[in-house]
Amino acid sequence: MAANLEMLEQDSRFGGQRRHDLAHLANRFREIPDFPEHVDTDTKENLNPLEAIGQGVKRAGFPKEGQILINQSRRYEFFDMKVREEEKPSENVIYKFDGIEYRPKEHIIVKEGKEKVLAKKRNATLRILVEHADRVVPYQRLIDDVWSGKATIQALRMNIQRLRQHVGRERIEAVVGEGLIFHSQIDRRVA
Repeated sequence: MAANLEMLEQDSRFGGQRRHDLAHLANRFREIPDFPEHVDTDTKENLNPLEAIGQGVKRAGFPKEGQILINQSRRYEFFDMKVREEEKPSENVIYKFDGIEYRPKEHIIVKEGKEKVLAKKRNATLRILVEHADRVVPYQRLIDDVWSGKATIQALRMNIQRLRQHVGRERIEAVVGEGLIFHSQIDRRVA
């Protein structure tokens, strides 16, 4: 299958800052002499679109540029999109960690026998963090997914501060300049 950088710039999965980043990379690559207009992507490989194009760019003789696209792909963690697609909104998933029960569909945390209802954005943030426990979730991904790319880091910080009151400060670690990590052993089940 042939793909090009313009396809990435127009892909609806890339919003906000991600789209801006990819447009910047595409423009930079277009200035390189003999940079391919189209690259072949191997549809047999189980890769997200950005990584597939990166592999194609590497095969076309531009290893550095291809690796930049692959790294960007990993930064965005598109492999996690598969997890979200497989988990239908109708499923009633329950997460348990350190004596806390979290029911994202209902926006509820149960701690010490007391139910707390989470605000919509807090619930969306916690769900992403819990689904990616013990991995860095980039700040920009949270802003893109929870606020559709229309929020500030300050809004995210306030959201996290309030979440820490519910789940414990030690569970949500900020990795300076990168993102957040939710630390806990998670037991996940579908009710």
